[in-house]
Amino acid sequence: MTRADPDAYGTGLLIAASLCMALAAPLPARASRLWNWSYTGAGIAASGTFTTDDSPDSGGYYKIMDITGVRNGVAIVSLEPDGAAVPGNPGFPVDNLISASGRLTSHGFGFKTADGNYANPFYADFRTPPGFLEVFTQPPSTGFSELPIEFAAAIEPEAKHAGPFINGMCRIGPGRRAVRLKYQGAPRAITAVLMGTSHCDPAPCLLRLNSP
Repeated sequence: MTRADPDAYGTGLLIAASLCMALAAPLPARASRLWNWSYTGAGIAASGTFTTDDSPDSGGYYKIMDITGVRNGVAIVSLEPDGAAVPGNPGFPVDNLISASGRLTSHGFGFKTADGNYANPFYADFRTPPGFLEVFTQPPSTGFSELPIEFAAAIEPEAKHAGPFINGMCRIGPGRRAVRLKYQGAPRAITAVLMGTSHCDPAPCLLRLNSP
């Protein structure tokens, strides 16, 4: 009868421990932030989300990179590029900047809706008192309005749960000793497969990512 090789058993445990340590490594910092935003005015209701870069610039402003939402029930389909003015409002380019407190600049951000119209919310610091306005244009009919709005935006809070977890069992070594491996942390796209040693079960030890 062949005796179990203690070196192989130790190797199996080392593989299991190494896998746990690798899974516990910190994730890279996220590269963007998700915001919720909304504004209302006379005959106006708009809301949605936008994505900014992860860190503010030297002036304390985040750059808006993408937008989703609706304005008066019509879907928003695109963000106006910074440095360009929405059609129908030449000479007033948007900069797509927002502060952590939800303050826009006097240029604001712009977007296009599915019906071919455009909006440009901004902070009118030149008014007394200052406040938010929305420029709305309808290029096909040359419609134009500039009305006061109540604008609000905030960075979406971090998820309250600890994130997906990984949980599995592998039988390693003499007598196929059960070794349970667990990991819980921030989301990551991982399916880990521990092939084990000569004394593992014939099937690989599969640790599959599960979402809570």
